[in-house]
Amino acid sequence: MKKLTIICFCLLIPIIIIPLTSVINLNKTHKTEEATHISTNDEVDVYELSEEEADYIACNAMMYINENTHNGTKEALIAICRNNFLFEEENNISHKEIKIANYSDTLLKELKETLKKEIKIFLDKNRVYIPIEEISAGFIATSDEYPYISPVASPWDVFNEKYSKEVSQNCGISVAGINYLCEKGYDSLEALKWYLPNFTIKS
Repeated sequence: MKKLTIICFCLLIPIIIIPLTSVINLNKTHKTEEATHISTNDEVDVYELSEEEADYIACNAMMYINENTHNGTKEALIAICRNNFLFEEENNISHKEIKIANYSDTLLKELKETLKKEIKIFLDKNRVYIPIEEISAGFIATSDEYPYISPVASPWDVFNEKYSKEVSQNCGISVAGINYLCEKGYDSLEALKWYLPNFTIKS
């Protein structure tokens, strides 16, 4: 049993180290990419949120937040929920109904402050809808519905208490994976860039 545990641990190490090394390299090239890919969307992205709209975005993010959620993960979630809200606005898609009274006032205020950071996410100068999943089975798949989501590894999901081999390989970015990266010292932009490698992400 002891030998089996050691073998499993040895096999797990490269699975974790390789993606983390990629994230470190990604961090080194992140500023270079931003310098060469200057977005002209700043004018398009000027959108003053009303109080109700900010509440809506914050409540959407709260669906994936618990007492163990890192602040960097909250920033990443707010960025995605803001992006998805604006995508729906631009494409005249009805927003789902949310009862704000069901959510924590304290967390609501915190997330609305985070929302002021305005992390912007674009794909080839366009805004697209970004699906979110609580956890993956260790791999983010692409799909016919979201062909622009790149397949990427998310091996650290195995450390989450909700991890199960039975979890299907979904297309949405993994909140558990982003949380792991943020806990290990990566900021929200770096974590988002891992799951959305083809996107321009900046604050």
